[in-house]
Formats: sequence, structure tokens, C-alpha cells
Amino acid sequence: MDLLQQHHHDVGDIQDELIEWLKNRSPKDSEFGITLAKQKHVSNTVRENSYKSKGPRLGINKLNRVLNVDKERKIVTVEPRVTMEQLVDATLRHGLVPAVIPEFKSITVGGAINGTALESTSHRYGQFNDICTRYEVLIGDGAVIDITAESHPDLFYGISGSYGSLGIILSVDIELIETSDWLLLDYHDFNSVEKAVQFMVEQHKSSTPPEYLEAITLSKDRTVVIAGNPIDNPSAYPKFSLSKTWDKWYYQHIHERFGGAVRQEAVKLRDYLFRQDRAGFWMGGYALHPLLLFRYILEYYGHIPKWLEPRDITKYHKVRMPSWWFRWFFGWMMDSERLYHIMHKGTEKWFAENFSIQDYYLPDDATVNFTEHVIKKYEILPIWLCPMKATKTGQLFSPHYLENGGSPLMFDVGVYGMAKDSISGELVVRDLDRLAANLGGKKMLYSYSYYTEEEFWKIYPNEPYQSLREKYFASDVFLDITKKVLN
Repeated sequence: MDLLQQHHHDVGDIQDELIEWLKNRSPKDSEFGITLAKQKHVSNTVRENSYKSKGPRLGINKLNRVLNVDKERKIVTVEPRVTMEQLVDATLRHGLVPAVIPEFKSITVGGAINGTALESTSHRYGQFNDICTRYEVLIGDGAVIDITAESHPDLFYGISGSYGSLGIILSVDIELIETSDWLLLDYHDFNSVEKAVQFMVEQHKSSTPPEYLEAITLSKDRTVVIAGNPIDNPSAYPKFSLSKTWDKWYYQHIHERFGGAVRQEAVKLRDYLFRQDRAGFWMGGYALHPLLLFRYILEYYGHIPKWLEPRDITKYHKVRMPSWWFRWFFGWMMDSERLYHIMHKGTEKWFAENFSIQDYYLPDDATVNFTEHVIKKYEILPIWLCPMKATKTGQLFSPHYLENGGSPLMFDVGVYGMAKDSISGELVVRDLDRLAANLGGKKMLYSYSYYTEEEFWKIYPNEPYQSLREKYFASDVFLDITKKVLN
């Protein structure tokens, strides 16, 4: 049995499982809906998933194969449990790569679509779902349908960011672009966020925009813009590596490049694509505070001694840089999947109370105000700035969807860290949620959300969403999105 035959066989089993549940479900089953079984790789959301314990689960873990790489059409067909690492390894050997690759190795294709993932090529290609040309979907009545922008535009565009509440993705066609094994990175230093954002807008609008474009804000007067393009002659430039466990973490490397003599460097494409995987951007840097780590362990076991009360962890809000010996001995255990695994050991609430882990999409003219507010009020640093090509297609829950028009270029502002003055994570998130909404922005829904349902539906279009759920038989089969993304 070849891969495609095996895929159809496994899809048939999953389809039969859903149909059997539909025949025998009770009113209680319909109330809780059917959800997906736990996957092999840990979830890249940061919320608890207690909703999954209340209803039956549909197993799709067998759907973890790259089915075909069409070099002529530049299309790869994959199943939803394929990880970004599998995807890159399968296509890069052909001199091709998906136009958008989220930066964590264990993010799955299905997760990237449902979670509205992006990357530093997004200023050219949009989100990960924007490079998907076809979905095979299991809908609520047990039917399996192929959807494209032409055949089922409402569901095709509506499924991004829907978190499995409209249907279950079974396979995907993804667009590929030609590439090489190496990238040349250009570093541009700026003494203000405003100048850095303006530079990236100009780069995006230029006749020859870079393939990769992002920035890391290190402080209010230090931002590094990184622009990258494929090259075939890496020997002409200084090189650096990110693949070995003892290599410097990417944010540490960029920190050392600010104001330095090195303005260009070559790096292997695969290293760059997963550059943020070790340390989870810079969240792993908090593990370098021994007392903070000690406090986490104590809270995990439910015992906080009096000398640690009241809550006072202000001294830990600044990210540390790992020493060579720490990277040598512990770098192997600091990849994003292990860090998420630690979080999902029942301590999601601890992280929610102490950290902001959020991505906000802002119009380009509002990005500076938002970022400066984060720095001035909370001193959460570094901050990731990633330009994003907006869309006017009906992506109901994608934060780059411009329902009523607006700037064609947005910026994802990645706010990952601990606020100063022991301000709780919830207060930070509520404040930033309000500010983003006032500035015409939205956030990604993988993280903590403290909206009420009424507040949520003031931001997102409820009526078109409920119409989609009715049309594709999801209403009493798959959980409503609010049951999944609201804390």
C-alpha cells in the first residue's frame, strides 16, 4: 500500500469513527462536542485544554506523513500532524521550501493553520494558511470534502484560526518556493522603534524586498532589523551556527550584533528557519534565574514558604543570557517542545499569572505606539517585530484580516516575558488587549484570553461564523471556538 492509499484508508477509519459517534451520541455528547485526541507532539498553545476531558476524542495521530512533493507544480501535499521540521526536511532536499515556516520545529501543519502561524517571510506571503491552496476536511455530518478558494471559499478562508471548530483538516496542499541551503543576513541598527518600523515598511515597498524580514527590540533605544536572502556563495561571508546545543541562542547572538562591526553573516537556511526553537524565543532565559526556577518548582508542588510571600519576583523580569557552560550542559533540554512540555505539566496557570506570552497584530502606523507602551509601562524585553502582509479574504479569526479595509502591511508584536513591579500577567494582557483593540489591532488566540463571550464577539464576527457552523454541520458536533480559546 503506497502513501496515498494508506492515507485514504486511515481517513476512512476516522470518518467511520465520527459517523459511529453521530449515530450513538447522547445529548451530553453533543453539549461537549467531539475533539481531537492528544497528539504526539506537545501543543504549542499555552492554555489548559481541560475542555478535552469532557467529551469523546477523535484520533488523527496516524495522519503524520508527507504524501507528495510535486517539484513541477511546486506543491507539497501533507497530513495535518506533519511537523515543521518534517516539512522542511522533505522539501529542502529538492531545493524547495514552503514560503512560510513557523519557527518551532514541533508545530504541526494543522496547528499552524488553526493557530494562524506566521514568520519573517510573512511580509511577502502572509500567514502559513495563506500559502495553502487546498484542504481535505472532515465536516460535521461525516462527509469528507476538498475545499479551495474556488469551490468552498467561505470554509476555505474561514477555517484559519478556527481551532477545529468548523471541521477537521485531513490533508493540505502547500505552495513551495525555490531556495538555497544558505541565507545571507544583513543587520541594521536603530536607536528607536519608530525608525526600525519605518525602515521595514520601506523594505517591504521596495522593488527588491528581502525574502526574510524581522526585528528584535532589545531596549527602547536599541532595535536590530534583520533582513535575509538566499545565497549560493556562503564562503564569501562570516558564518555562524544555531544547530548545535552549545551554540549561542539567537536572541543572544542578535544582542551581541547590535553596534558591532559584523553587518553581514551567512547561516544555513535550516538553522535560520528554526532559530527561535532553542529557548522558545527567549523564554528559556528565565530559567537562568535560580530563585525563579526554585519558586516555580515550589509552586508546582503547591508549597510556598512564608519568606517568598508576598509575591515579589520583580528582580526576575529581565531575560538573562546563557553562559557557554549552561548551553554546553543544558542546551539540549531547552528546545521549544521541552519548554512547552514543562508548561503543560499542569502549570499553565502559573505562567499565566507571571508572564505575558502574546502576539498582537497592529497596523503599521500603530505599531510604534503599542511597542513603546509595552516597554515604558512593563519593561518586557526583548520584543519581536514581524511585518505581515494583511488580507481582505474572509478569514474571520485571523488577526491580519482587514474586514473594513486598512493598511496592507501590519506588524506582529511578540510580547513574551515578565512585567516589572510584579504586575500580574492577567493585568498586562487585559491592558494590552484593550490597547490593541483601540489601535485597530487583534491578537493571536493561542494564548491566554480574558474576554467575556460578549467582549469576544464585539471583536470577531459571530453571525458569519455561526452560519458557517450550521452550513457545514459543526454546530452540535465540534465545540464552539469560545469554549476553546477563552480562559
